[in-house]
Amino acid sequence: MVIFALIVCLNSSKSQNYGAMSYFNFRHSTGLSCPESAALLNPAAMYLDSSSNLIFRTKPSRFGFSELSPMMISGVWRADSIHSLGMNLNGLGGSLYSEISSELRYSASLNDMITLGASLEYSSLSIKDYGNQSLVFANVGTVLDLSDELKVGFILRNIFGNYSEQADKTAYQSVVFGAGYRINEELTAEGDMIIIINSVSALSLALKYDYDEYLCFRAAYRTEPNIMELLVMYAFISDVALMIGSEYHELFGFSPEIVLKYIF
Repeated sequence: MVIFALIVCLNSSKSQNYGAMSYFNFRHSTGLSCPESAALLNPAAMYLDSSSNLIFRTKPSRFGFSELSPMMISGVWRADSIHSLGMNLNGLGGSLYSEISSELRYSASLNDMITLGASLEYSSLSIKDYGNQSLVFANVGTVLDLSDELKVGFILRNIFGNYSEQADKTAYQSVVFGAGYRINEELTAEGDMIIIINSVSALSLALKYDYDEYLCFRAAYRTEPNIMELLVMYAFISDVALMIGSEYHELFGFSPEIVLKYIF
C-alpha cells in the first residue's frame, strides 16, 4: 500500500503524462548539450551521436523500494551520414505494480541545417487489483543547426492526442522548445520551455563542462516539480563510458543514477 501511494504521488508530480517514463528525469528536455539525454526524447537528436551506440540506464533502489527502480536500454544505429534508427525499452515495477514502454525512432538529416525525426511508442501500466492500461502514440521532433555554436530543437509528443480508454480519457500531449549554445570549447548551456497540454508548464536549464575528451560534468534544474541533477561521465576504456549522477526531487529527496554507454 505504501508503494502504491508513492506511485500515485509520483505520477501526480509528473503531471499524469502517462507513458512518458519520466522517472528518467529531464525526459522532456531536448538535452542538446548531452546526446545521452537528448536522444531519449527527441528522435531527431539521434544525429548528435556520430557513432552507433547502446546505453543501459538505471536508478537503483528508487526511494528505497526495489519496485521503484527503473531500468532502460536504448540504442542508436547510424545507417549512414543522413539516416538513423533507434529504440528505447523501459521497465519499472514488480508483482504489485509494473510500467513498461517501448519506442522505435527514425531520423533523417535534410541538409546541413535541418534534421527531422519521428517515433512510435507503446506504453503499458499494470497495478494489481486495479487492472491494466495501455497506450500507443506517435511523436515528432526536429533539430536545427543554426551555427557551430547554436542548436535549437522542437518536440511534440502524442501528436494525435491518443488517450487510454481505461483512464480519465484526457489526452496528455507535451511540446518542448529548446536551445543549446556552446559558450566555448569546454562549456555548453541549454534551456527548454516545456508545455504539457491539459496540465502544467515547466522550465529546465542545464550546463555541461567538458574537462577533456574523456571526462565531462553536467548540472541541470527543472521546475514543476523542482528537480536538480548532477552528473559526471568518464570514458574509462575505449568505446565505453560510465555516467554516475544524483537527482534531488523536491518531494522524494535524493536518488542515484547509473548509465553505461557502449559505442560501436
